[in-house]
This record gives sequence, structure tokens and C-alpha cells, in this order.
Amino acid sequence: MERHKYLIIGGGLAADAAVRGIREMDQYGSILVVSDEDDPPYDRPPLSKALWKGAAVDTIWCHTELANAELRLGTSIDVLDPDSKTATDANGTVVSYEKLLLVTGGSPRRLRNADSAVIYFRRLSDFKRAWNAASEGAEFAVIGGGFIGSEIAAALAHERAKGFVDLSGRLHWGTCVSSTAGAFLKRLFSNTWRRCAFQRASRSR
Repeated sequence: MERHKYLIIGGGLAADAAVRGIREMDQYGSILVVSDEDDPPYDRPPLSKALWKGAAVDTIWCHTELANAELRLGTSIDVLDPDSKTATDANGTVVSYEKLLLVTGGSPRRLRNADSAVIYFRRLSDFKRAWNAASEGAEFAVIGGGFIGSEIAAALAHERAKGFVDLSGRLHWGTCVSSTAGAFLKRLFSNTWRRCAFQRASRSR
């Protein structure tokens, strides 16, 4: 059985911040970060912004390992036993801990009966799939009118991608941006995409 003082489940920005926060209080306690992603913690906003404008992937890494934390990537925790303070990963490895932090983040809603071409945009691997598809001239249907959906639609428009964009809601981002900014985005997408919908809600449970 492995023993670690701190076990962090999740590999996003919160995990990186937790590692650095722990190190401010405890310089030597062992920290294990377990993530089902194949990539170490990274800054996620560039996935829908800077990377589409040519920024290098190397600019997004958090370098969590420099804080003397062990990163166990590409695996998940399948069993948690808070009574014995142990966790069992997908490979059957049992880890004991003194302190546990769950920072797994959220997951996009899944479409029923969707095929493998659907990209649920959240991770670096999703960006790479979308980037490669856009480079090959694929057509896209972007569903969702929040920050990420609108940013992805704008990025794809910049790449001259074609298709359909469903930006649910009366106006982009509701009260998050001004009516002037919302109107500008509406014109941008209407002029770029073959078909735009601005007042439909996606129902996909």
C-alpha cells in the first residue's frame, strides 16, 4: 500500500493551486495528484482563446511537478473508503492518505446517441481534435451560447470554418456583456456561419 500525506483527485487548475497552497504550509509532506487526463495541470482558458491565435501549447503548463508533487496521470480513482482513509485507482493500486481533496471539476452534458465525431470541449485533447478537424476543412455545429461556446464559435469563424452555430439564449451571455457587445457577436456569427440560431435551447438529456 502506498502512503501519502495529501491525496488530490483531479488535475485541473484547482489541483495545481492546492499543491502550491499546501507547500506554503508544509514543505515536505508527500503529495499525490491523480488525474484521468493524460496531460499534467494546465491553464484552460487558452483552449478557447490563445491557442487558436497561434500560442504554443508549451505556454499553458502549470508545472505542478516543480512543487515537489507526484503526478499520476491517465488513471482514475474507482473506490474511496473515508473510514480507512484509502483510495483505490483503476489499476488496483491502494493509496492511504491523511488529507484528501476532490477537485474533479465539471463535465459537459452528453448528447444521447451521439457518434464519436462529437467533441465535448473541455480538455486539451478536445482542442487538438477541434484544431485538426478545422485544419482539414471540417464543418462544425457549435451548440451552447455561454462563454466557451461563443469563444469556440469565434475561433472557428477566424479559421473560416463553416457549419451551424446554436447559441442558446436571447442574446449572447445574457447580462454578462453589454447589448452592444452582444449585437456585435451576433453580426459576426451571422455573417460567418451558414446558419445561426440565437433563441433555441438545446435539450439533450
